[in-house]
Amino acid sequence: MSSPTAEHAYKPDFFGVDPGRRAANLQRWRAHSARVRLLRKVLPTLMVLLALVVGGWAGINTLLLRLTASNRTSNMAIRMVNPKFLGRDQGGRPFVLSAALAVRDSKTPQMIYLDRPSAVLGATPADQTAAVAGRGVYREDTRVLVLDDHVHLHSATNDFVSSHAVANTLTDDVDGDAHIDGSGAFGRISADGYAVRNNGEHVYFNGHVRAHIMQGGSASAPAESALKGPR
Repeated sequence: MSSPTAEHAYKPDFFGVDPGRRAANLQRWRAHSARVRLLRKVLPTLMVLLALVVGGWAGINTLLLRLTASNRTSNMAIRMVNPKFLGRDQGGRPFVLSAALAVRDSKTPQMIYLDRPSAVLGATPADQTAAVAGRGVYREDTRVLVLDDHVHLHSATNDFVSSHAVANTLTDDVDGDAHIDGSGAFGRISADGYAVRNNGEHVYFNGHVRAHIMQGGSASAPAESALKGPR
C-alpha cells in the first residue's frame, strides 16, 4: 500500500510553473548561450588583432628609430682638425690650403668652412704668394676660396691687409670689394677695392685710391709723389 504523502513529496511540480515565466527563462538562457558562443569567437580574434597591433607598432617604432638615426648621420657635418688640401693651378704650380679646423657642409659636401685658413701658392719662398684670414669657405668643385676677417695677403715683395678676398686657385686671380691697405716695392697704397692678376704681376686698385710712390722702390726714401682720388 503506497503512501499519498510520499508520492506527493517526489512528484515534480511541473504543473505549478507559469508558462510565461518558463518561456522568459528559456529566452534568457538562449540569449546567454548566444553571448557565450559569440565571446568564444570574438575573444580569440581580438587577442590575435591585439598581438598584430603590438607587433606592428614595435616594427614601426624600430623603423622610425632607424630612419631618425639615418637622418642624423646624413645631416652630421664632418669635422677635420688641421686639414690640408693640395692641388695645382692651371699653370702647374702647387697650391696648399690648410686650416685649424674644417667643417664639410652636410647638404653641400663640396663646400668646406674653415677656421683660421692659410693658403700658399708656389713652391719656393721667392715665388710664393700666401693668404691668411680668420675664417673662410672653400669649394672643392670650383676651387674658389673666400676669405674674411683680417685677411693678410703677402708675397716676397708685397704685403696687403683687407677684410675680404676671393681667390681662384686655378687661375691665381684674387678679387676684393673691401678696403685694402699695404705696401710693396713701389711704396704704400690704399683703396676701396682691388684685383690681382697673373700671380701678382698685375695689381689693380679702385675706389678712392691713395698711393705714396717711393724713389728707387725703397720704403725709407722720401715720397716722390702721391696719387689721390677715385680710380
